[in-house]
Amino acid sequence: MNKKIPRREFIGTGLGVVAAAGLAGCDRSERQRAEKPPLDERFTYDISQYERTDPALLRYVEKTQFPTDLDEPKCLAVGAGDTILVGGDRLLKTFDRDGKLTATIIRLPEKPLALDPLDDGAIRVGLRERWEVYDKTGAATVKSELLGERVYITALAHSGAVVFVADAGNREIIRCGADGKVISRFGKVGANDGNPGFAVPSPYFDLCVGAEGMLWIANPGKHRIEAYTFDGKYETGWGETAMNVEGFCGCCNPVYFARLPDGRFVTSEKGLNRVKVYDVKGKFESVVAGPEQLVKDREMARKACTNCQVGFGMPVAADSRGRVVVLDTATRDIRIFERKEKKA
Repeated sequence: MNKKIPRREFIGTGLGVVAAAGLAGCDRSERQRAEKPPLDERFTYDISQYERTDPALLRYVEKTQFPTDLDEPKCLAVGAGDTILVGGDRLLKTFDRDGKLTATIIRLPEKPLALDPLDDGAIRVGLRERWEVYDKTGAATVKSELLGERVYITALAHSGAVVFVADAGNREIIRCGADGKVISRFGKVGANDGNPGFAVPSPYFDLCVGAEGMLWIANPGKHRIEAYTFDGKYETGWGETAMNVEGFCGCCNPVYFARLPDGRFVTSEKGLNRVKVYDVKGKFESVVAGPEQLVKDREMARKACTNCQVGFGMPVAADSRGRVVVLDTATRDIRIFERKEKKA
């Protein structure tokens, strides 16, 4: 039997749907939707066809899966030597590339929300309103200042001594010095900084520094990934709103993304959980894993499209060998996918 959900529920309510943790209004939006009568059948989407992935597009295979042993894993990164870093609860755990837990378990003052590995083996950890740097021994060596009101950190990256902070609470990027002091901010709608502005309906707002010297930022409410100069000027972007596999759908996707060693993009979506690969110009290339591989509870995954308090956003990273690392927030496992060998 085909499963249908109303277009209103699947697409979401845009900027009116925001996260409860520092982003107000999610509970109210859910109640309002629940009070509305169901839409006429003519205005519903049959999404069953999008939950099945064309086998020809599945060009990766899962090789390894191992537990994080965290109650609420939240963030993921790959560091030097392909070490896998996972943050959740009030802990930071380090695994080797094969999934063996190392001796490094760092206790944190708050739940970690973002990770940024540094070249010397230290790790920058995003908490809700600030970030801290921990060395290999677990000692905090740098603590940023509080970054402002309503700040909700969702991603961190750096280039040299400049730290880029994705703030989903204010829907802008904060530029900090390595000492933790704020340098500038950009991207907020109405800021008159020459940028299109970020639409961030829920607490998913990712970024990374590219090898080409650009800062890449997900604009999830607009279903795009955009490139900015390090001083905050918009350059280019790609992505389209579509339910088919080439595009991004729901209120806000992609929720996470990463870069492969050759510069291609790996994206992660919630609602219709899909991990996909796009080339360096943003052209769809293949699927790493589709809803069939990623989520057993499909009904709960669908609710993640409109209810910000439902998880199912799965962070992704890539290691030096081109493997795609996925933090499965439903099973609380790390799952590693490798590209299938081409047939001779």
